[in-house]
Amino acid sequence: SVVHLGVDTNIFNSLNNTGKCKKKYGDYILYVGNRNGYKNFSYIFDTYINSSELNSKYNLVVFGGEKYTKYDEETIKEKNLKNKIFFISGSDLLLSSLYKNAHVLVYTSLYEGFGLPILEAMSSGCPVIAFNGSSIPEVAGDACILMNNMNSKSELSSNIVKLGSDKNFRKTLVDKGIIQAKKFTWENCAKKTLDVYMNAVEKL
Repeated sequence: SVVHLGVDTNIFNSLNNTGKCKKKYGDYILYVGNRNGYKNFSYIFDTYINSSELNSKYNLVVFGGEKYTKYDEETIKEKNLKNKIFFISGSDLLLSSLYKNAHVLVYTSLYEGFGLPILEAMSSGCPVIAFNGSSIPEVAGDACILMNNMNSKSELSSNIVKLGSDKNFRKTLVDKGIIQAKKFTWENCAKKTLDVYMNAVEKL
């Protein structure tokens, strides 16, 4: 049985916009979660630090996950991007505000059982770029930019830039995301989980 998770719309919603994140971090690309292995963080990190088109216009905010590595620190220093890349953590309310004020969430994971940050971002009115694989298309629907090759730095850069240059495209994606996220509720998750147990009991 497949039971989808839900999103808490009391926290993650398109109205949660304090503006503080925009003031503090400017125009930024957002990354959320752990960064090791299949999470593929190096893809957005390397794309960002090597693209003057991106790092001259946007900052990079990395929320949650492990402490930044020595490689991260040395590379940021070498590229003179210390005031452009931020590693932070905090509450769900802070995360919701980060989603709302972000230029885009780039979700680089190559495999997910679900992909909750995609759902949280869509519910918060944040456009999403993610990998077209595993469970991700099931969550994203047609409301995200799904990339078949999560190694193409030029494709990632062009998609990020397009979200800034094509306002109609961006609005369409945001609107679709809010609608798509409404399909995933904790009420439905609880009901379907109960149904699984009840069906199992009936077969005993």
